[in-house]
This record gives sequence, C-alpha cells and structure tokens, in this order.
Amino acid sequence: MKFFDFIKSTARDFKDVFNFKKAFKDEEVKFRLLTTLKIFAIPLLSFIASTLVISTMTNVNLLFFKVNGYDKFPFFQNLYYEFITKKIFDILPFVGIFLIGVLFTGLYVSSLITRPFKLIGDYCEGFCNGQKVSYDPGFFTDLKLLSRFSEWFFSSVDIFYKNGQKLKMDVPRKFTKIHKPVFENSFFLHYSIFLVFISISSSVLGYVMSLEVYYDVVDLAYRTLRPSAPVTAFLNEQAELFESLQIMVVFFNGFLSIALMFDLYSKVAGASFGFFATMRSFIKGSYDSRVHLVGYYYIRPHSRKLNKYLDKVQKDFAEKEIEG
Repeated sequence: MKFFDFIKSTARDFKDVFNFKKAFKDEEVKFRLLTTLKIFAIPLLSFIASTLVISTMTNVNLLFFKVNGYDKFPFFQNLYYEFITKKIFDILPFVGIFLIGVLFTGLYVSSLITRPFKLIGDYCEGFCNGQKVSYDPGFFTDLKLLSRFSEWFFSSVDIFYKNGQKLKMDVPRKFTKIHKPVFENSFFLHYSIFLVFISISSSVLGYVMSLEVYYDVVDLAYRTLRPSAPVTAFLNEQAELFESLQIMVVFFNGFLSIALMFDLYSKVAGASFGFFATMRSFIKGSYDSRVHLVGYYYIRPHSRKLNKYLDKVQKDFAEKEIEG
C-alpha cells in the first residue's frame, strides 16, 4: 500500500512541475525545476563536449588530407561532411531518448530532495485542519535524524492531547547531543544512486558513440584516399589523442556529478537541522520556538505549516492550563 501511495505522490509531483503557471508562483516547484535542469545539464554538456571533440578532430583530418595533396579529389570534402552528418543524425534519436529519461529522473530526484519536508508540512496542515493524519516517512524520504525525531515528536504531542498532560518532557538522550547538521549517509546515497547511474550511462553512451563516429570516419578515409605511410601514421597517432580527450570528457562528467551530489545535499542539511532544533526546543518547554530559515526559499511553504502547527499546539495547551 505504501508503495502505491508513493507512486501516486510522485505522479502528483510531476503534474505540479509541468504546471508552468504554478511553477512561476510556487517556490518549491521553481527549486525542483532548477534541480532538474542541473541534473539534465550534466549529460547534455558531456554530449556537447564529445561532439566538439569529434568536430575538431574531423576538421583536422580534412586539413591534413588537403595539405598532403588529397584536395585533388573534389568530391571527398562533400562526401566527408555528408558521412559525418549522417552518422550524427543516426545517433541523435538514441541521445534524445536518453535525455528524456534523464529529465524524468531529474524530476524524481528533485522530489526526493524536498519530500522529507513536504511530509512534515502535509502532516501539520492536516492536523491544523482537524483531519485524521499520521506521519509515516517512507524509505526513500529518510533524513534519518529529522524523520525519527519528527515521528517521536508528533506521537508525543498526540499522547499529550489524549491524556491532557502538560506539554513538556525530556528528549531522548540520542537527540540531546546534536548541535549541528549531521551527514545523512542513507539519504545522500538514495538520490546519489540516480546521479551515478546518469553519469555512468551518459559517459559510456557518449564515449562509445563518439568512438564509433570517429573510427567510421577514419575507415572512410582509408577506403576513399590512396593509402600511404604518412596517412596511416597520422591517423594512428590521432586515434590515441582522440581516446584521451574522450576519457577527459568522462572525468569531466564524473566531476560535475560528484559536485552536484554535494550541492543537492547542502540544499537540505541546514533546513533539516533547523526543523529538528526547533521541535526539540519546543517540546523541552521553549514554546515560542519557530522555524526561521534563511536562504531555503523552497522549504518555506513547509516551515510555515510547521510553525502554524506549533502555534496551534501552544495555544491549545495554554487554554488547557487556564482551564486547569
């Protein structure tokens, strides 16, 4: 059941992102679109870099042939460019399908990043509206510290409501010694798996396709031009250089992917600790504690809902104390 709920929630997320009228107004949707574009840009830049390498090498080849007297074959230059263009157009559908897959994966990853806060916001909103709600973070939304503490916090508040107790209690020891953001290995791994898959897939795809185009062009040169020792030596040396440049593109792809992994984590680490620290202070007796996030514009819709929840809880228990 949880799995189907997760799928439905993800489908709603996609619908929100593709609602461009809403995207210009909703801060979270803007963030998710930007995150998706960042993820999409990595393989796109890699393919562009591979294309530039192919273009440069093939132009150098053509120049070499002309310098060595092969320009007397007037048809060769046209044949050369027509062949390259055809090979590239043959490859483009595969690249296009792959990039569409990357786009949807990026949308999914962007929803994973904000989902832990959305779950808290939805719970708080439902509670304030008098609905019967439960906080149940899923496997793919596990910011462990925030999720576990939120579960304990919300269940404790529910118990206070049922028993009419005073809203104050000792926080479990495992939560008391945390005074700064902690690195959430499992959460980092969850979305990084998708980025690693995109990085490896785009690197392999770009490397294999670029080599295929290049070596087909070299084969065309061998079949069209008169074979000679200088041509053979030049093409062999250039092939090694071409492969080295493509490997550099692969490393460039990997570097961008790793940088994006940590960039995305930085987008939630501080906000996660802010939510945690506020709820911890509140239940320890600092009832005026509220979430105030600077720079996390995409989390604000959910932090506002949490603050409204805390306002309601504070008001309800203040009235109980007066009645008591």
